[in-house]
Amino acid sequence: MTAGQAMAAAVYDLNALLTSAWWAEEAPVHPDEWRGRLAVFYVRCMVWLMRRLPSRDMRSPDYDWEGTRRRFARFEGVAAKFPRDVARADADDIPVPSEWFGDTARRIGNSAARTVLYVHGGSYVLERNALHDVLAAHIARESDARVLSVDYRLAPEHPFPSGVEDIVAAYRHLLATGTPAGRIAVVGDSAGGGLALAALVAMRDRGIPMPAAFSALSPWADLTFSGGSVIYNANSDPFMSDVEFVSVCAELYLQGHSPLVPLASPALADLHGMPPTLVHVGSTDLLLDDSRRIVDGIRAAGGRARLDIWRNMPHVWQRLAAYIPEASDSLASIGQFLKAAIPDPHFGDMAA
Repeated sequence: MTAGQAMAAAVYDLNALLTSAWWAEEAPVHPDEWRGRLAVFYVRCMVWLMRRLPSRDMRSPDYDWEGTRRRFARFEGVAAKFPRDVARADADDIPVPSEWFGDTARRIGNSAARTVLYVHGGSYVLERNALHDVLAAHIARESDARVLSVDYRLAPEHPFPSGVEDIVAAYRHLLATGTPAGRIAVVGDSAGGGLALAALVAMRDRGIPMPAAFSALSPWADLTFSGGSVIYNANSDPFMSDVEFVSVCAELYLQGHSPLVPLASPALADLHGMPPTLVHVGSTDLLLDDSRRIVDGIRAAGGRARLDIWRNMPHVWQRLAAYIPEASDSLASIGQFLKAAIPDPHFGDMAA
């Protein structure tokens, strides 16, 4: 067991998660280390170079989205180191294009196994890339689960609410093919965190059985940009510091729909009935207040939610698990949380 896994086992112990005090406490800010600061500096340099590349107005009807997606995939693929001890397999039977990740092919094919429905980020317009696959693989390993990574439809070709409906469809398929809701957790990062939360709200309203847990990594779930962190962290986050870019992405995703619609900005929605929720976010994240609003909204509605803030960590720093301890430690904590949420049958029920 690594130091990060030992810390996660202590902080996210099942007995602690069964108490109301653990959910209500103000979690301490996690400290950063020098390797984390060095990695953030590297990311700043790479993002600066990326912005120097020529581009046209993304609102243009003849904008080259396929080229842009390939460019982002190459950029992020440079840092991708896929774990050798994680298997992957096509999910041919899922109604939405998807891929399975797990420590063994046997676990991937077991409908009774702990299952994570993973929703990747990408500002609602970018496809899953190698860094997302690395993240899914680490979640599978740390949570002893099989992970279904869903390739939902993207804006601007497929605007709101297409992506939300794809997540709901994938979840319903898991239920229909024998995986109980109590054996499923939903995890999303960045825009994927917003889509995942919107899908949970939609499922609640349609009477679909809710999953055992939800975890969000730096979620983007408020398309009104009304959180104060959009201002005070505007120049702090190397991954998510281009406010104009994300504003245009939101516009392309909504295409005339109001950002106040609950499924568009689920951080502002009525969040009663949500599953136990864990949110990890960096203190310098442009969207820090999205995380705060999600946790506050679930708590205000009588649910259980916890927010862990990591000092000086950028947007979805968990993608850098191969390089910085803060990423590995965060993923170990999330994995421990998911194992506690979907425990062995002889353990207690965290939702009680």
